[in-house]
Amino acid sequence: MNPTQPSPKASGNPVRVAIVDGHAACRMGLTMQLAKTRSASVVWTSATAEEAFGKLSKERPELLIVEIHLNGQDGLEFIKNLKPLYPDLKVLVHSSLSEDFYAARCLQAGAMGFLHKADPMGHLVPAMEKILGGEVFLSTRATNKAIQSLTQNPLRTGNGTGKDLSGKQLTDRELEIIILMARGDSCQDTAEKLHISPRTVQVHRTNIRNKLGLDSAVRLHAYAVRFYGESAQQPDAGMPPTDTLTPLKETSVRKNTPSTSKAPPRRGIGKPPSKR
Repeated sequence: MNPTQPSPKASGNPVRVAIVDGHAACRMGLTMQLAKTRSASVVWTSATAEEAFGKLSKERPELLIVEIHLNGQDGLEFIKNLKPLYPDLKVLVHSSLSEDFYAARCLQAGAMGFLHKADPMGHLVPAMEKILGGEVFLSTRATNKAIQSLTQNPLRTGNGTGKDLSGKQLTDRELEIIILMARGDSCQDTAEKLHISPRTVQVHRTNIRNKLGLDSAVRLHAYAVRFYGESAQQPDAGMPPTDTLTPLKETSVRKNTPSTSKAPPRRGIGKPPSKR
């Protein structure tokens, strides 16, 4: 922007932003970063989805910044439950989890963008501007992968059986359960964290095995640890290599694309206006 020109937000009120993140340091960092712009105002922050719903009923922001990994209800489920109640609320996911694996799921849940926490904070304002303008924000890398996923065959093993091991066919609940399994949680631990019964957890685990074509609980646990453990924080998490774990059953992948709608007038939240 030409420094002699006023900011697009100069004549309006600051954009009202709320933050839902379980880490106090992340909430504080985002708040400080947005305060520097002088064109966005953090109206409240929350550590959990449950707390956020209570605050939303009292004060509704224009943009919600959400982390996927939350205590209690996770960010994906939160966004899904949020959209029917607040369909016009814009949501940006700001997470340390793999963009390659989670970005498409976040869009399907109802978010309008994904910004990885490893990306420079300078990307935050452009992401917010794009979303407030009614557009989807993803990194170039994630956009290319999303396009490829619509045009290429599912990930297959290298032994010619054509079995899908990518995990894309798992539901969001099944994804939660396999990640908790990778972290060492028992059925009881998982049940308590997700507020469901241990029997329901076991049923989900069986469904996951069937979808992946794994013939035992031991192989499911090995799969979970290898592909959803510490590697879930890395760029290629959730996308197993093609030469391991021969499955026993053919599966299919359902492909979804985020819906689009007419974009509202764009609102700028860039640099603060220059002092005269």
